[in-house]
Amino acid sequence: MKTCRYLVHLGYEVTYVRNFTEVDDKIIKRANEIGDNPLDVSNRFCHEYNVDMTDLQCEKPSQEPRVSDHMDEIKNMISQV
Repeated sequence: MKTCRYLVHLGYEVTYVRNFTEVDDKIIKRANEIGDNPLDVSNRFCHEYNVDMTDLQCEKPSQEPRVSDHMDEIKNMISQV
């Protein structure tokens, strides 16, 4: 993140992307343990992460894609391998 701020300071246009991989075995396991939907669990974690980043005065990303929003593209890419 320091690099992003420095590049902006130098006058560069920066696209800062931070992705959330919120579909994985640990989240699914945790959701099953507490009887919740895995995406609801991951959304809470993502929200808390963003609260922490704001509290730490970290730069907000230009884009913040989530794996769950791109499952069809991921499946398609995997099937072509």
